[in-house]
Amino acid sequence: MANLITLEEYKAAKNMTKPDMDEVLQILITNTSAIIQAYIGRNLFNSGEPIEEYINLDYDTRNIYLDQYPVNEIISIDVYDNRPLYDSTVHFPIYPSSYILSPKEGMLMRTGGGPGDCYWPQAPIKVVYTAGAIDDKGIPPELKQATIDLVTYYHKEEYKDSKSIRGATTNNNTGSGNSNSPSTNFPPHIQRVLDLF
Repeated sequence: MANLITLEEYKAAKNMTKPDMDEVLQILITNTSAIIQAYIGRNLFNSGEPIEEYINLDYDTRNIYLDQYPVNEIISIDVYDNRPLYDSTVHFPIYPSSYILSPKEGMLMRTGGGPGDCYWPQAPIKVVYTAGAIDDKGIPPELKQATIDLVTYYHKEEYKDSKSIRGATTNNNTGSGNSNSPSTNFPPHIQRVLDLF
């Protein structure tokens, strides 16, 4: 997985110019980027490798949502026959003229021409596609800010309930002992942003 922010972006956001913490910050940026992408269940960068996703519909719907997005390209969509009297390997393609892709949300909207064609078939559907930002310009700014805030959270050890510095003890209300803290132990403002994704 690639990093959601660069070291330069972090240092610019925090008005840091000295290189003395660069190595530590780079490790935190890499680890935090991986934590965020694991939490939201998406790799936000395009690896170029096709993704195969299987969707089994048993209800009428015009819209289906893919797990990985933004979507770069739909390679193929096939519907498999799931009736017991037929071979499950029998399938037919869904052509691009019968759906609209909303890449940012990963949504496929069925357009159809005739009655009943406006819904996706109630059958197993296999979608092959590529997804993820081509480069860091595709990363939403709110996710970049959450990454910056989470790097700072770990760098300053704000996850600890309390810490002592030069004989003085400070209590931290975002630590793991905070009853208002979510089960992930992310600070609430970061949790809210990540939950959007």
